[in-house]
Amino acid sequence: MVIETAQQEDSAAASEAAAGVFHPDMPLAEIVPSETNPRKTFNDAELQELAVSIKEKGVIQPIVVRPNSQWKTAAAAACRWEIVAGERRWRASKIAGLTTILAIARDLGDKAVLEIQIVENLQRAEVHPIEESRGYAQLIQTHGYEPEAVAAKIGRSVSYVYQRLKLKELVREAQDLFLGGIINAGHAILIARLTPDEQREVISDENGLLWVDGWRDAEHPQACSVRDLTIEIRRSLYLDLAKAPWKLNDTKLVSAAGACLKCPKRTGANRGLFDDIEEKDICTDRACYNLKMEAFLARPLNKGGLVHISMEHQAKKDSTDAGALRPDDYHVIWRRDDADPEDDDERTCPSMRKAVISVGHGRGQTRDICANKDCPVHGKYLNDSTATSGRDSFQEKQRAQERKLKIEVERRTRIFKAVMTKAPKALVRADLELIAENFWKRRENDSKKLLLKIGKFFEPGKQQYGQDLDGPAAKYIKAASDAELAKFLLAVALGAELQVYSFNSDTNCKALAAAAERLKIDHAKITADVKAEFKAKSKKKQLQTSAKGKSAGSTADVDEDSED
Repeated sequence: MVIETAQQEDSAAASEAAAGVFHPDMPLAEIVPSETNPRKTFNDAELQELAVSIKEKGVIQPIVVRPNSQWKTAAAAACRWEIVAGERRWRASKIAGLTTILAIARDLGDKAVLEIQIVENLQRAEVHPIEESRGYAQLIQTHGYEPEAVAAKIGRSVSYVYQRLKLKELVREAQDLFLGGIINAGHAILIARLTPDEQREVISDENGLLWVDGWRDAEHPQACSVRDLTIEIRRSLYLDLAKAPWKLNDTKLVSAAGACLKCPKRTGANRGLFDDIEEKDICTDRACYNLKMEAFLARPLNKGGLVHISMEHQAKKDSTDAGALRPDDYHVIWRRDDADPEDDDERTCPSMRKAVISVGHGRGQTRDICANKDCPVHGKYLNDSTATSGRDSFQEKQRAQERKLKIEVERRTRIFKAVMTKAPKALVRADLELIAENFWKRRENDSKKLLLKIGKFFEPGKQQYGQDLDGPAAKYIKAASDAELAKFLLAVALGAELQVYSFNSDTNCKALAAAAERLKIDHAKITADVKAEFKAKSKKKQLQTSAKGKSAGSTADVDEDSED
């Protein structure tokens, strides 16, 4: 009986330690913020709003604390408790003039505290992604978590965790843009994946890829879309290793850099971070790639080097292309397999050699060439009248094509001007149908589908691949009444503003707002109603989650209130 009683007492003590001890009036002066809390920045305006709410209603949900283990300053050592969760409520309570706060004290180790602060609080409050990144890094570096384990705990993909971790590598200038709200998480992740020098190049005030039109307006800096930045970075900075002329397992080309296949800076080394890159391996370190290119081009033929060819017809004045064969001195053999016997341009020959472009467009790419003027297959293309005649004929064809394009442009321009001159002051039905059909065709498929989902103008047709949206649209336009056609035109005009992406969610819908005001629609009230509805849904979900937690016996877990 004595043993059983002791066991029961131990069990009760353990249960109390896990659940925590409730303190209805814990002195604010005895509490110190946690140094491990990833959240380091607090919005003053939001704290003031929270302080007003607390002054009127008090703190509804208790903060979570543990016995203070921080002794770095005398002020910290004098406090009995360390905040585990609820620092915003603690700060706002001080602003509101309170001296005590509701609290639950729990005996928690450092690992458990960090888990609560990161896994719980980061997912329940608007913590900046940079602070989120530091939090995940703490879990990995301090407590040995793997990114996969972090992803499982927070209910996110492994790719999400890798991308957040990469944000720690943003240079200071890029961090300032991110913290200042000039760029969003999509921009930041793309930039963080680059080397520090390339990051500064992308965000530079002049010719920076980040900015609209390539320059930064000091007063109103405007970043391009995430999609455009993705395209520009891939076009300007990323290099496809499949096109590199050297062997990717070569460790001696640049000894300090090692083999490309072992390099952690290639996209194939971390698919979780580069899951948007379709190519197998892209080099993200342009400086290293160029260093290897120079080393490869400097290799003599007897050490694995290739014949150098230039894409420029004229020699450079600085003689940097010395030794490179110019276009008149070689013939490119484009096809080696399945060659047409009657086409000498496609046939191989005994003189065929592997060459690398060392000057001009396509530098570093390899070609099969013949440079033998006496070659029975390709010799006729090299420095003779036939070759010159061929080039002249090609240039004449180019000039003829350019003339044809100019004629077509001028023809269409004059017809357009004539139509505009004779167009009636009021559009007739045929004009409206023409405008509607062409306007519809210029909308993206996603926009068309969204318009049909909301407006239900007609049912999409079926075709072999996906849905037919244009055919049924043309039939609807022809059969629509004047009123229906007018409404359809207005819907298509406003349709582009129905699509919201992560990179344009803060963009003002000027056309939609203007239409609402013209039709005397209170769009401000609609905005307020939507926010209220979502807030109510969120609160309901929080109450349901809280109820489930209580029924499971967990009364002291970190709350889900956005105050944290």
